[in-house]
Amino acid sequence: MPLLRTLSPPRRAVRSKSSGREVHRLDPDGEVSLLMTRYVQYSDESECGEPRAPCETANVGPCEEEITVCVSSRHLILASAVFRAMLQHGFGESRVLRAAGSVKISLPDDDPDAFLIILNIIHGHLRQVPLEVDLQTFTQLAILVDKYELHERIEVFAGFWFNNLKPAIPECYTDEVPFWTCICWVFNKPEEFKRVTRLVLRQGRGTLLFGELPVPSLVVDAINSRREEALGRIISALLDHLDDYLENEHCNFECDALMVGALTKRLRAFNILPDCPKPPYTGLSLEDFTYRFRHGMYFPAAQRTSTFFYSHSKCAIPSMDLMLAECEQLSDGLEMADYISGSVLALEGARSLP
Repeated sequence: MPLLRTLSPPRRAVRSKSSGREVHRLDPDGEVSLLMTRYVQYSDESECGEPRAPCETANVGPCEEEITVCVSSRHLILASAVFRAMLQHGFGESRVLRAAGSVKISLPDDDPDAFLIILNIIHGHLRQVPLEVDLQTFTQLAILVDKYELHERIEVFAGFWFNNLKPAIPECYTDEVPFWTCICWVFNKPEEFKRVTRLVLRQGRGTLLFGELPVPSLVVDAINSRREEALGRIISALLDHLDDYLENEHCNFECDALMVGALTKRLRAFNILPDCPKPPYTGLSLEDFTYRFRHGMYFPAAQRTSTFFYSHSKCAIPSMDLMLAECEQLSDGLEMADYISGSVLALEGARSLP
């Protein structure tokens, strides 16, 4: 399967009931035939949900269904700058179209079901357009909209799709977060974009990979670098506090010993001792540190060993609280507006290359 589509959330396996090439004629006089491939996984269950007999599952596996969509070149040119360049500006497709009056364009990487939704919108078949889509389809729609620059043409329907699916945005980090990041970016949803990137920054446990999803490298680099910066600051500060408690006296011996023991046990629990981890700090998240060190370093026993409790000027707990709070601010999600201008400039620069 092409790499572009391997990041889609898994679809429930179904058995293809059709044979030969599936054809959709969106324009009876359409001179452009778009050739696409649908990847289908045969099910190991019967239609009624019962497991199939061993002899029936011998040929179970993936297959390909060839799809042809006959469309109008004029509609494509009006809707998409990419198709305009392809069909008007001297590309091979435009030469064939002028010479033969029709052209076939192979699009092996594009999801045919998502593209059919977009093509129905472009050709005015609005009753064929769903008002609700699942996350997999919405992700594929975002990929196609970005690839062919179709934002304006499907803006109204994109609003319906997003609002209907918005309640499904995860509250905790899951494997769906990259897809939501892509959707929020492509369809310009700054509030939700900040919300999902905040999940990555605070709950992510490694470098976030977007594969072929159309999220600019500026955004990807910012997400991963901010997470690493916050964790690096936290780890460095906690190790400095431990060294300081080992070498200097703060409150009194009993209180200092309590702090040394607590810091050591918590750092070892994160595998930070005896060897300090290196970026990208795989397996560590900011929220883990906040829970363990910001809310878990107050000890009733300290009230029996110090009359100052935690207000002593040399007590490390308030400074750790402040440091963790600052790192939380650093991980409060990305503002989309900070990256739009940069990505537009990068895109314009790429287009200007010979």
